Amino acid sequence: MTVGRIRQFLSAHGEKPLILGLIGLLFAVTVVIGAVTNSSNAYALIIDGQEVALVADEEEAKAVLNRLVEAKETATGQAVTTVQQVEIVNVKAKGKGKGDMLTEQELEFLLAERLEFTTAGVAVVVNGRQISVVESRQVAERLIDEAKRFHLAEKSDNIKVESLEVEEDVTFKVVEIGIGEYEDYDTALNLLVNGTEKIEKHRVASGESLWTIAQKHNLQIEDLRAANPQFTSERLQIGQELNLVKLEPYINVVAVLTQSTKESIPFTTKFVNDSNLYRGQERTIQIGQRGEREVVYQLVQKNGLTVDKKELEAKVINQPVERVINRGTKVIVASRGSGEAGKIGWPVSGQITSPYGTRAGNLHSGIDIAAPVGTSIRAAIAGTVTFVGWQGAYGNMVDIDHGNGVSTRYAHNSANLVAVGQQVSAGEVIARVGSTGRSTGPHVHFEVRVNGQARNPINYLP
Repeated sequence: MTVGRIRQFLSAHGEKPLILGLIGLLFAVTVVIGAVTNSSNAYALIIDGQEVALVADEEEAKAVLNRLVEAKETATGQAVTTVQQVEIVNVKAKGKGKGDMLTEQELEFLLAERLEFTTAGVAVVVNGRQISVVESRQVAERLIDEAKRFHLAEKSDNIKVESLEVEEDVTFKVVEIGIGEYEDYDTALNLLVNGTEKIEKHRVASGESLWTIAQKHNLQIEDLRAANPQFTSERLQIGQELNLVKLEPYINVVAVLTQSTKESIPFTTKFVNDSNLYRGQERTIQIGQRGEREVVYQLVQKNGLTVDKKELEAKVINQPVERVINRGTKVIVASRGSGEAGKIGWPVSGQITSPYGTRAGNLHSGIDIAAPVGTSIRAAIAGTVTFVGWQGAYGNMVDIDHGNGVSTRYAHNSANLVAVGQQVSAGEVIARVGSTGRSTGPHVHFEVRVNGQARNPINYLP
């Protein structure tokens, strides 16, 4: 911009000093005093080797530069420097008058327009790679310290941090950057601990689903679907290749912790044979109680995930109390009765392998009488057949109504030989022994019911 244009601009915009409010700046001004033989009354302003203006007073030009520097450093709190090299050189002003020289205000306007500024920042370098640039080394060190603690759980009285180490080589380097080009602190922290997306491949194995694959690789199933839009079905084929989108952090933090905790000690169970109880019957003699102990563990975590855990010491506070259960061994051998009126006869001859009562926590609503497959099953008493067919865990089953609210049931049959509504007499063959439904071997599951409620058949058999 020429002297004339500068003056024209200033005339149009008033005579106030112009200092642009730029972010933190530092001017490097080199003043070179040229050797001259004759007295001189002018100074040349040179930017990057090019003369751009003449001024009459060297100190006045320095003062303008200093004011700009101080204003920018006050505004930003940062030291700044010019991108260009600025020189003030004593020259001969032969043929030049005062009208050819810039006033203080004109010089300030020219410098503010022509100069660009930079500042120093501190780069965080991980394994030789520059990750981000922050204001100072103090900020950079705070950034790394917070990144180390990013994945730690909230402070707890029972957890002590023994050490925190970054696996990578982290260094700091002073670099020049443009004004206002520092990395936002939260952005820099997120970049360090979460990194950037990295796509890996996973080949589907037998039995795997999107859910199990997502869980195995610590991914959200929605992210897994988004990374594989080509799969429109939840069903996967063995050998299919999936994209796994993962965040790869720039630093990996290994934490060694000690954790003090209390744990319950499970009790053991002791079974004692009891000949007064039938097989399948159990009676609890002593209730078990859990114990308690204090344990100190050493945990090794990588980015918040535990990769190793070992017990350092343990102290028992309360010993567990053993549970004692008596288990029946008594066996009943039955022979089929005649089924005389008023009495219930045995449906088959054989050994009772499981009596009426609690079995595995559930009511066993009849007795199991072992017999070879195909053995004839006889009606325990005369009555009318009310059900013939398959009934879930009972398998093939026959129900007979004997009147007065009494009925009998015969289950796990290999074959049913009667029909619904048929009248049968006591001792008449109604089915064949089998092992259908939920059964561990050939037998008859025999029930006696009164008004729909199961009763112990032993109480009704001769």
